[in-house]
Amino acid sequence: MKMSSFMGGKYLRKDDVTIDGIDATIQNITNETIGDELETKPVLHFREHNIKPLVLNKTNMGFMIAVFKTDESDDWIGRRINLWNDPSVSFNGVRGGLRIRLCQQPMQVQARKAQQMSMQFDDDIPANM
Repeated sequence: MKMSSFMGGKYLRKDDVTIDGIDATIQNITNETIGDELETKPVLHFREHNIKPLVLNKTNMGFMIAVFKTDESDDWIGRRINLWNDPSVSFNGVRGGLRIRLCQQPMQVQARKAQQMSMQFDDDIPANM
């Protein structure tokens, strides 16, 4: 039994997605008071009701501003993004982090999966064995 499934929570976490991610459509952006420090942060809400809201950190917010070429969040509504767990992220000793990228076309997804498969079998075994 996966015990992390009992942790739940109101907001999307890295454990809620995989490296392939999930595609989501931005419905609106709100400011919400988050955490013990009661800090106000922007939160993305999605049209897909099965996807929890995402609290934007500085990295993901910077990405959104760069790819959508505006820091006006109202202009992000209706845009499609992919939410994924990036295994290269490390924070306080924890591996993986929730990241945003643009939704990928089917050929890009196939190319990424092929690259992942080739990396799995790169075990440096000499060919002359």
